[in-house]
Amino acid sequence: EPLELLVNRAQGRRYFGGTRVRVFSLELPEGSICHIDSGLAAPSPEMTLLLLASQVGVFSLAQLVCEFCGLYSLEGAGFFNVPPLTSLLSVGDFVLEVERLGLPGLRGALDLSVERSASPAETACALLMSVSRRRGGYGLPRPQMNYTVAVGSGSYVCDLAWPGKRVALEYQSDLHGSTVRQSADRTKLNALQSAGYTVMQVGKEDLKRLKRTDGVASLLGAALGVSPLRPSEAFRRRQIDLRKVLLAGWWGEGAQRKTG
Repeated sequence: EPLELLVNRAQGRRYFGGTRVRVFSLELPEGSICHIDSGLAAPSPEMTLLLLASQVGVFSLAQLVCEFCGLYSLEGAGFFNVPPLTSLLSVGDFVLEVERLGLPGLRGALDLSVERSASPAETACALLMSVSRRRGGYGLPRPQMNYTVAVGSGSYVCDLAWPGKRVALEYQSDLHGSTVRQSADRTKLNALQSAGYTVMQVGKEDLKRLKRTDGVASLLGAALGVSPLRPSEAFRRRQIDLRKVLLAGWWGEGAQRKTG
């Protein structure tokens, strides 16, 4: 990838190999720059999102916000486990500063995003379920990601949770196929149910097939007290457009579990 450079006026452009120069003539929002070392600076995570906002659509940008605020980083066909680069609170503060300066770009994606997602698949699940119906999602409340539920003397982490309704949705990846993992999943399921939680599961095959995703969303909506939606032809078109963005690129699930 080329190194991207910003200059404040067109006359400042210079062209040489391995770089791409863009003009950013407005005042830099507060929190735009991270000083890495003496004489070396780079855009902050929030500024990086602002720069990307002019290059990608709102749903792709929301996925990036979720990644920056999540517990993973994409790497080839898989991903690494890493600490969050930022938080929704920090991105929100930056958005307020950006809007004060009259710059467009981040509000729409921020309003769709979740934090503490642990994988691209969990992000896709959360957005598919919570994006509004007029935009092709199922319009369910936004979940809390990787939420810890105390059960007795122990605790369990739920992939997607709605604590106020005591509902959880677990994403079952290919990594859940081992005997040891299946045993751990049963123990977790029993413990959460004993604590009064309704626990549902969704897998790759459920997300790949629209009607199966409809079924999961219908059951989840019933548990959350959200009335079902009778899909119209226009809604189906919006669904397909949304799914093309959110479900692209992560089916391999070749996750590299490495802590950064």
